[in-house]
Amino acid sequence: MNANIAILQFIALRRRLTDEEWEAVDRIVGDSLPAFHEFMAVCKEAVGIAGYRVCLLLRLSVRGKDIAQMLGVRPPYVSKLSAKVLLRLWGETGSGKMLRSRLAGE
Repeated sequence: MNANIAILQFIALRRRLTDEEWEAVDRIVGDSLPAFHEFMAVCKEAVGIAGYRVCLLLRLSVRGKDIAQMLGVRPPYVSKLSAKVLLRLWGETGSGKMLRSRLAGE
């Protein structure tokens, strides 16, 4: 299944994802972006499970609002978490947009 189609199906649920659904997202990223997935696996402990999930979804170009829904949190939390991940992984301050660019290797 195409990674984008699979992720769109999760977004369409419009609710917090279950652990099994998160495992499926993890597999989708591993299958479609193996080098990125390997990088994130190394960073997972440093950013925590929520930060890891935000990174996976940002890399797949999921909107912050949809990420918040999938995590079961409010959008400001996703922004705060994105800034925290950016600081921990790259030592930079910035926004979710900046983190998205970093994760894409730009």
